[in-house]
Amino acid sequence: MDERELEPFEPPKILGDIFESVIGAIFEDGGINEVVRVYKHLLSPLILFVAKFSKQLFKEPKEQFVVTATTDFRIKPKFLIPEEPQMREVISRSSQSTTIAMMYKAEVLFRKDEFMCCGYGNTKRQAERNASVEALRYLAAHPELRKKEL
Repeated sequence: MDERELEPFEPPKILGDIFESVIGAIFEDGGINEVVRVYKHLLSPLILFVAKFSKQLFKEPKEQFVVTATTDFRIKPKFLIPEEPQMREVISRSSQSTTIAMMYKAEVLFRKDEFMCCGYGNTKRQAERNASVEALRYLAAHPELRKKEL
């Protein structure tokens, strides 16, 4: 298993850290009223743009997958995750070394418990998220699964 398979979705944590730092600096200099004034001015156009033009901007992969599967494909997916993690071999891209790690495996099943794909993660949530990313790729590669309108 390549480490790229471990984390196909990485939320942008650095953006949250920057956001918090700027809020803190504005609060220290001007207080809470200044924070509200600055962020109302900065974020209002972005919020309006996202609300008007983007339905899929930065959605959580599991949410995006479930909505896409149910609306476009009329599939109700199921996630199967064992209670205990299993040992997996992980290959590092940078050093080409292998590591053994305890990981959860999330399988995505659809229709009559047909296997779609799976994802791995250090936690059940991460495994589910990674499986959702793989499932979105699977749906994109299999347009024949799309249900025709009646």
